Amino acid sequence: MHLCDFFIECAQIEQKIEQNRQFLIQLPTFHPYKAFLELQDGNNKITTTSLSSYLKSQGLLCTEQECSIFIQKPFKYVDFLRTILPSDQTLRKVISIQEPKQQLSPETQLALARHLNQQIDLMNSLKTSKNVFFEGTIQDVQKYFKDNLAFISEKESEQISRFLDQQGDGIITTAPFIKKKSDDYDFTFSTPKQTKPNLQSMTTQKKKEHKLTYNGRSNKKPIQDLNNRDDNYLSIESPLIPLVALMRREIKLNSLKKRLLSQKSFNFLDAFKALDRNSNGYITMQDYDTFLEQQPGTSKQLFQYKTELQFSDFLNLMMPNENIQISNKQFVDKPIEEIFSNSTLQLFKEYLELLQSPPPKLNGSKDLFKLIDSVTRDNYISSTDLQQYLYMNGLRYNASEVSLLINRYDHNGDGKLCFFEFQDL
Repeated sequence: MHLCDFFIECAQIEQKIEQNRQFLIQLPTFHPYKAFLELQDGNNKITTTSLSSYLKSQGLLCTEQECSIFIQKPFKYVDFLRTILPSDQTLRKVISIQEPKQQLSPETQLALARHLNQQIDLMNSLKTSKNVFFEGTIQDVQKYFKDNLAFISEKESEQISRFLDQQGDGIITTAPFIKKKSDDYDFTFSTPKQTKPNLQSMTTQKKKEHKLTYNGRSNKKPIQDLNNRDDNYLSIESPLIPLVALMRREIKLNSLKKRLLSQKSFNFLDAFKALDRNSNGYITMQDYDTFLEQQPGTSKQLFQYKTELQFSDFLNLMMPNENIQISNKQFVDKPIEEIFSNSTLQLFKEYLELLQSPPPKLNGSKDLFKLIDSVTRDNYISSTDLQQYLYMNGLRYNASEVSLLINRYDHNGDGKLCFFEFQDL
């Protein structure tokens, strides 16, 4: 990720957080001091432990490690005010003269928890590689944009300053967002212990059911790796089997995509040209199958809703619901084999082959939809809802991994799934 893109993404996230702040402080029973008392650890400081405990008490899943990007050192009340109050000076004055006459209502406490949980999720989703390290003032940020011939507005500068100056000392740093190996989840969990059944006392039908459900598998050993494990310990009717398969598919696609984008010779325009063999400005099923040298109709999964893919459709297929900046580079009038290196071409074909393969079907019912929508309960499935559901069933995925699946089926780009989008899973 380019540093300018990282800064712009920070500004966009800060805008979302600011909207939540303005909503929060206008709740009738909200007061920052009462909120601070709910969150503090008993020593008038908010720590990762106290924050994680509070969120769990409100039914939200957030580990201490995830909270650490938000609370790098214990918050005193003045630190909390800088974080929770909106930028609008008028609103800050109004809230400062109010007296905390009553406790926070349950609705206000839940709204506070959701606001903090969303902010932590957004901050964790920004974790990236070491090539975005920066430390300096907002003037240094503006100079960096100017030196790279990029534009940044005054409002975006203010948003970047507030988001990245977490200590309030005027120094903007991206250090908390540099991803470390320890930030990745390990996919280790244990299945519940079960009493070994007495097969001799079972009827023939019961033995068959037992064999189908457990496949004679001992539950004493922990399952180590989601990508290599045997899913037969799950019930045949369990929706987790296709859901885990869908998650694996998106994670593998994302891994291939990152490798592809890291290739110097790869760009989207030439990739589109490689598929558009007739140079008519769109890709047909025949173009797709010809490029991959496969039987006609193999790629029908991708063309079930459209007879052809325009360039915008192709981009959304490659990177669903992501902002992609395309340069003004013109098509190169050369065979694709001369434009892409052999390794790039092989990666591109591998990505397209996985993309065209029919994904597992969840066949989600309304009951399952309501079951997953257990955190926000707003008739939508967010990444938080799905992450919580998977976690409660012993499956640990981080927020960015869960978002991959949400983005794939989020047709209107609002960051969550309605019931009709959920039925496409």
